[in-house]
Amino acid sequence: NHRVQVFHANGTPSYRFGSADAGDGQIVRPISASWSPNGTRIAVVDTGNHRVQVFHANGTHDFGFGSEGGGVKQFRYPHFASWSPDGTRIAVADFLNHRVQVFHSNGTFAGEFGSEGGGDGELMHPASAAWWPLRP
Repeated sequence: NHRVQVFHANGTPSYRFGSADAGDGQIVRPISASWSPNGTRIAVVDTGNHRVQVFHANGTHDFGFGSEGGGVKQFRYPHFASWSPDGTRIAVADFLNHRVQVFHSNGTFAGEFGSEGGGDGELMHPASAAWWPLRP
């Protein structure tokens, strides 16, 4: 339905946001939604628009980043976004670019890793990304 729905722990709907199109706050084929560790923002992968959009916890649009392509801050069908445990970065699985891109929590580019292939450090259609947990 090109939207994100938030549910209470008991499964009843709480609220929803988003609609189909390419404007701010609009989403086409969201694959994942990831809460920031402090629960104040949600990163939504906007697969159909080749970008990531960040919303406040109440569903209002904060900002978005990315466009279609193979360069820095460009995606080809991103599939998953994951906040770092400290909430300072977002890792995005860039499915058809065979890489993971990392961004600061404000959407600025921080780095990338992976390339197409099956060897060490190479990826084929990454559909997920996760952070190694911080431990004391």
